[in-house]
Formats: sequence, structure tokens, C-alpha cells
Amino acid sequence: MKRTITIDSETITLKATNLTPFIYKRHFKKDFLQELSKAFNGIPNHLDINNADDRKQIAENINTTFFYELVWTLAKTENKKIPKMQEWIGHLPKVAILELAVDASDLVVPLVKSTTRGLKR
Repeated sequence: MKRTITIDSETITLKATNLTPFIYKRHFKKDFLQELSKAFNGIPNHLDINNADDRKQIAENINTTFFYELVWTLAKTENKKIPKMQEWIGHLPKVAILELAVDASDLVVPLVKSTTRGLKR
């Protein structure tokens, strides 16, 4: 799955494939599914990203480092020439991490669902 996002005037394509968890592990030395699970466990399900009060609560509970790592990994999956995460994130204009987290989540949740569906017997 692919999604193109725009941050200020910068256009970035994010891509989730079966290789995404391996790319994440290679660069961050952490298990992708475990980190993803921890990230979502910190955010109550009933919160709405479009509600200002809920956004504040989400912002207080979100693991921003993980979502920056996730967005970088999704961009790296699409474009192998992207530089190291800190350099890449550092050159981006104003980054709204909550919006990035939503875009990234929209890409990886179907990937995780299709992976776990194959594990059921």
C-alpha cells in the first residue's frame, strides 16, 4: 500500500509492504510488531483525532519517537535513497506528528491484519 503526503511543500510517498517490518528491525534493532502494539496500547480507542480535546489526550500518550521511526521506515520502504532518520526528519519542514501517525497507521494496520489473519488456524 502507498500513500503520498505533503508536509508544507515537501511531497513524500510512504509505502507499507511485507518488507517494512524487516527494514524497521534492521535500522532500529527493535521488533516492529511489538513496538506498534505498544504505541497503540497507549492511545485509548474511543479518542477521535479530529476532536481538539481528544487530540490533546492523544498527544500526551503518543510515543513520538516510534511514529517518527515508523514514518521514516515507510518512506525508506518506498525510496531506499532516503538518508538516516535524524537527517531526514531534520530537513523536513514543520512536522505534525499526529497527522503523520494517522497516515502511517492507515498504511500499517492493514499490513498487520493481513499478516495475523494468515496465522489463524
